[in-house]
Amino acid sequence: GLAAAAAVRGPLAIVVVHNDGGRIFERLPLGRDEALAQACEQFFVAPHGRSLDGLAKWLMVGALVLMIGGIVNVFVGSSVGMMVFSVMAIGIFSAYMLYDLKRIVDGGETNYISATLALYLDIINVFQSLLALLGILGGESD
Repeated sequence: GLAAAAAVRGPLAIVVVHNDGGRIFERLPLGRDEALAQACEQFFVAPHGRSLDGLAKWLMVGALVLMIGGIVNVFVGSSVGMMVFSVMAIGIFSAYMLYDLKRIVDGGETNYISATLALYLDIINVFQSLLALLGILGGESD
């Protein structure tokens, strides 16, 4: 993996292949046996055609709950509440990332600046919540 990349001297190339989400194990010997491939297809083929439009309403409700809970936690000052909100934020903004990526891939978002900004904010919010969670769990007790 990437941990072994430190031992490599010279250029390192990472190749990402877009195969439209399907049949990543087709070239293995498993793909040659049609009956076995059909039986394993449900595990190794990424589903397509899933609509995440209904997720938008729930994500907005989750973001509002996070905002209200964060304001309440400013006055309460609970570290357990902060941990709960950090975990919730990681889940909600990861789902937002899925939703935004699906919109970009399907052509629902045609403005590249707003698409990039949406993904950037999703990543920043997940990263900030991870840092808050690690700061709470890894802090020194004096």
